[in-house]
Amino acid sequence: MPIYAPISLRDIKCATSHSLLGLQLRKERLPKIGDFALVTDWNGTAQSIIRTTLVKLVPYFAIREEHARIEGEGDKSLAYWKKAHWAYYTRELATFHRHPRESMIVVFEQFEKLYSKP
Repeated sequence: MPIYAPISLRDIKCATSHSLLGLQLRKERLPKIGDFALVTDWNGTAQSIIRTTLVKLVPYFAIREEHARIEGEGDKSLAYWKKAHWAYYTRELATFHRHPRESMIVVFEQFEKLYSKP
């Protein structure tokens, strides 16, 4: 079971978006429908358990408002999603001396929360 970086425990976050290149460079496998993951807080303390319900490979330029809304971050707009994710992908790929591109593949992973720490 993978351990995810901290995410909001509010019910509005139902997805996350990985860069395919980042997963490949770190030698991490693609998420699969039915995967379980442990979500932690910033201190590494378990907060919830999620199960992957959908995985789609989408070019960055094809991400739409619906993706941003489902991911549930910031104001849930596409503009916010693109700004925040471009900055994240830039930091993530810089480690490998790579840069994000409009044509890069994003692994859009939707999930359901199965358990949340009270």
